[in-house]
Amino acid sequence: MIYDTPGKVSELYLKCKTTYFSDYRLKIPSFGVSNSSGFIARVSANYKKGKIVGGKPTFFFSDQYDLTDKAAIDIMCHEIIHYLFAKLGYDDWNKHGERFINFANEMNKKYNLNISVIYDVAPIPCPPSQVSILLQRIINWLFNWH
Repeated sequence: MIYDTPGKVSELYLKCKTTYFSDYRLKIPSFGVSNSSGFIARVSANYKKGKIVGGKPTFFFSDQYDLTDKAAIDIMCHEIIHYLFAKLGYDDWNKHGERFINFANEMNKKYNLNISVIYDVAPIPCPPSQVSILLQRIINWLFNWH
């Protein structure tokens, strides 16, 4: 599935929170979509002195990836761990250190997940017609052809 609307990201968050994080009191964050192929998903929050400040964190998914349901769940759980760590006041909430790895491994064992720091998914390829147009524009620009 391509997560191309905040509603789809929200549904995935609620499914994962209810199924895997029901023991934790996490408020509903905001949701967004990115057009970046530089990341699959991320959580953004203003964090100062052990607290999330300045509003709710926002969960973003890129619309440049077509994810299996399993991969989407693993990736959303990865982002929820970051959110949980921020709520718990961990200064390393946005890192993938030992605390993150240990927590992810516990979740993986308990729920048969594959939460990781690396995911083997590729961006959706550009249709050939768009690639041709882009290449022609680059060539025109390079050689100053109009």
